[in-house]
Amino acid sequence: MKSRMLIELVITTLLTMSSTLYCQKIAKIEDLGSRVEKLWEVAIPIQPNKNHPTSIAYALLKTGIAVLSPDQKTISCYDYNSGQLIWQVPNSTNGGIYSTVNGEYLFSQARDEGGSEIAVYSSDGQQLWHSIQDGSFYRISPSGRYLITEYSFTTPGVLKVLELSTGKKLWQLDEVSWWQAEAVLNDRIAYYQRDKLKYFKLDNGELIWEKPVEFDPRSDFGQVHVSLQGNVIAYDNSILNSIRDYDDYKRTMYVFDDSGELLWQRSKAAIRGQSNGGTVKAVSENGEYIAIPDGSRFSIYDISKQSELFTLVERPFGPITMFTNELIAFYPNLSTQTTKIVSLRNDGTLSNKYELEQFIDFSYDRRTGGFLPGREKSEIAPVVVKNINGHIVLSKVSLSLE
Repeated sequence: MKSRMLIELVITTLLTMSSTLYCQKIAKIEDLGSRVEKLWEVAIPIQPNKNHPTSIAYALLKTGIAVLSPDQKTISCYDYNSGQLIWQVPNSTNGGIYSTVNGEYLFSQARDEGGSEIAVYSSDGQQLWHSIQDGSFYRISPSGRYLITEYSFTTPGVLKVLELSTGKKLWQLDEVSWWQAEAVLNDRIAYYQRDKLKYFKLDNGELIWEKPVEFDPRSDFGQVHVSLQGNVIAYDNSILNSIRDYDDYKRTMYVFDDSGELLWQRSKAAIRGQSNGGTVKAVSENGEYIAIPDGSRFSIYDISKQSELFTLVERPFGPITMFTNELIAFYPNLSTQTTKIVSLRNDGTLSNKYELEQFIDFSYDRRTGGFLPGREKSEIAPVVVKNINGHIVLSKVSLSLE
């Protein structure tokens, strides 16, 4: 009996260690040694914010790195290798800057009570158009061809789609009650509004399919997540604000493929002090895995098998900036000072976990053919943001996951 208990204890201990055994705290990404290759590094002559030393608005273009001045009035573009100033223009919106995935266009926007002021520039700094739009912020579609309105709690508006290069309005939906939408690389957009989930073509608004989904009127809202490739669409109804309602509340998740076929449906009751029912955080870029945090547990599931692959303890959990078949990257505790990367095996199980004491921007690693050199599947190439001697230093590195 004692030997059996000992065996059970060893097995339990090993299972407990499985999610933490490989965790490594690393001061900087270069400490991973030969697995890291620096592609370029540029020192930007901008004084960092004292409270947020890595805070800087920048965008990667074909011509170089576009950087927004601290007062948001000027956009400057620097060469990737020499760091020399290539061009400089006034920022006509005095707002933030973003680039398309291929580096062809630079997008700037600012919002006030009257709507959104938008400007789009070519990669050589020429302003292509400028306008003031009603409604909320806009975001760039993954393909870089369109601008899409983003819902705001403070300024309810319609879903509107613009052609990015010209500003031409292509189509809109006039429902002004709460909605959420997410676009994908093949120019489709998943749209949720109350008890309906719809899938549209992004260029002309043609409805591909529509599905009814469960909606609890006591809920704040639902949420939709789509794989970057557009082959998997996930929806769940959000949790209630009031914990007293948890006793009879359940969260329902639906997962569809791009043809509208239901791949997985799951309902899980919320238990006060134990579980909120699990909320969908993200779908991996190729649609194999789904991330579902529940309280202090962060679990990765295989969608096709509807089975849990592994669980991490991460609370509170910050935004995921990259989720592929090989890697999950996120900022824990909503921090811009630390980054965690989780590398996965071929079967989606946990291979390794690193905690870096610096800001690593994985949002610029889009292995979808962009303007940066091609890389092997086992490599990623994020941007590292550092504060060195009172200047912002940006570098792009190639990191081998194997």
